[in-house]
Amino acid sequence: MRRPGPHSLGVFQMKRGLLVLLLFLGAAQAGSPSAQHPLAFFGPPRPPSYPRHCSPAAWPHCSVVGCPAARAAGRSILTAKACAEDPQWGRIKQWCQQEDIQLRKFRVQELPEGYRGVVALEDIGLGELLCSVPSGSALAVTMDQDPDIPESFLERGYWRSIEGLDYIRELKMTSLLLYHNHLGEASNMRGWIEVLPRDVASLPMLDSSVLQELQDKELQDRVESEKQWIRSRHTQLCEHLAPGVQVPFEDFGWALELVRSRSFFTGGEGSQWVMCPVADMINHDASRHNPLFRFSEKAGAFELWSDDEHKRGEEITFSYGGVSNAELLMWYGFCTEGNADEYVGMSVNEAIQRPPGHPTPGGAHLEGVRRRATEAVLE
Repeated sequence: MRRPGPHSLGVFQMKRGLLVLLLFLGAAQAGSPSAQHPLAFFGPPRPPSYPRHCSPAAWPHCSVVGCPAARAAGRSILTAKACAEDPQWGRIKQWCQQEDIQLRKFRVQELPEGYRGVVALEDIGLGELLCSVPSGSALAVTMDQDPDIPESFLERGYWRSIEGLDYIRELKMTSLLLYHNHLGEASNMRGWIEVLPRDVASLPMLDSSVLQELQDKELQDRVESEKQWIRSRHTQLCEHLAPGVQVPFEDFGWALELVRSRSFFTGGEGSQWVMCPVADMINHDASRHNPLFRFSEKAGAFELWSDDEHKRGEEITFSYGGVSNAELLMWYGFCTEGNADEYVGMSVNEAIQRPPGHPTPGGAHLEGVRRRATEAVLE
């Protein structure tokens, strides 16, 4: 089911993303003003190990109108691969009609920049409903309930085995996606699953030889650690599969990375983590708000609302959160130019080094600088 071609985000586009990241890092380090401002390039604390728009920091913004981000726009080079060809968009629309999914004022098309995106068919105002997906036509999990997966696919003991693990929610969702993929035509989600990308471009799923092009030891180590975690979770799942059921590692990694990059959190009481068809096709723009995504008890559906005004012919985007290029590359497989959330990590000693010919502070003054730098990072 792999579909290589001009719209596939494969190794070529990944190398392009790596190049953008490397160019930024090189420029930042070459022109570092750390001699005058020793704290200028201290990065924020390490982000959680999942995409920012799925993270706890983003959850409060998913059901209310967010504030505009004070940062330059950054277009994603990630294609809306679920509709990489026009016939596929036709197929997904037909499936949406069968599932009573409401789509309003937009379509997916190829943009002049060379990627696919969701484009407004007419002017869209702030707070307009973009799509409504019945709960039975989306995949959703909660923290306090096990997914509705029969033991003919996965033994109940699996849920007990993952209790207490980090990211239990994403493991539940991964299992649910794998189950529906296993069902094939028997799943009502088949029309959506068939147009999901089969080639996942996030860093943990790439070959180690490609990762060497990062030339970033810390990020490489993080990716390798993540790979080991994924393999451990795959082994754990396989130990609880029903007799005769098989889930290859490639399928597990595929499902996990799609869950990480395409899920929403409803927020509030009874919150759910959701893979919502059509809503998951919208690209990232750092200048936009967080998505307005919620569950409507009255409609019994997940709803995506416009977070801004959009003119006819304009791409509809939202922000995945304040994410550095390293994080975007890690989880989504792309970088953005002019990313105001970019940073360069360095030690205190590196930060206070002066250029050649300028003496580095010493003695009590040096210790004072180190102390203030450490306090600033801890804050």
